[in-house]
Amino acid sequence: MIRSAIFTQARKLANDSDTSDPFHTDTELHALMDNFEIKVGLEFKFPRKSQTIVFTAGQGGPSSTKSLDSDFWGIGPVFFNPASATGGYRLQPRTEAEMEAQDPDWRQLGSALPSYYIIGDSISPTAAAFPARTITTERATSETRTMRIYGHQFPAAATDATKGPVVPASFHEGAVYYLAWLMMMPRNKNDAGTYAAMFKAELRKVKTLTLETDDTESNVWDTYQES
Repeated sequence: MIRSAIFTQARKLANDSDTSDPFHTDTELHALMDNFEIKVGLEFKFPRKSQTIVFTAGQGGPSSTKSLDSDFWGIGPVFFNPASATGGYRLQPRTEAEMEAQDPDWRQLGSALPSYYIIGDSISPTAAAFPARTITTERATSETRTMRIYGHQFPAAATDATKGPVVPASFHEGAVYYLAWLMMMPRNKNDAGTYAAMFKAELRKVKTLTLETDDTESNVWDTYQES
């Protein structure tokens, strides 16, 4: 379903069908849909994305960080590949604090091929985007290499009612219940609870229909733990 069709069905469930004076404007419903996409994206780990960053010889280490795309919410495998077709390998995750615990002198390491990628402990807020983070290696690289980062991104905010949500089509009905739930919260908590239960039932159903992969070294911002 496209967004406008989801809005129409949600308004019917929430008794908000007066087009001349709706209780919830389209702008408000777009904001709820954006939140729905983020909630479901976090649950199912999509959309996926990748980013490539070139580290020339001498770059990397604590004094030469690179910027990650601001819409990453989680990092999966990270590879360090040469210009040739062979010789790439996977970098292991570390935070600055973890590197400090492993080797207090890591900031003085000389150039060589690195073993770890490091997410900066501090973040920078950016206008109209998610906080930006930096990434580097534990030491400057001794040769030019390309870091390829795989992970998960937050869906971008949208206001085009002719497009569908960035979730599998099998879960579009869940979007209707999600919107109806939040639309009814300030007006009728009993009905809101009913739609909340219907949304959660859809969530459980779609989990059985979604292809899942298990990367034992996936890495998420909040914990930096392997999952």
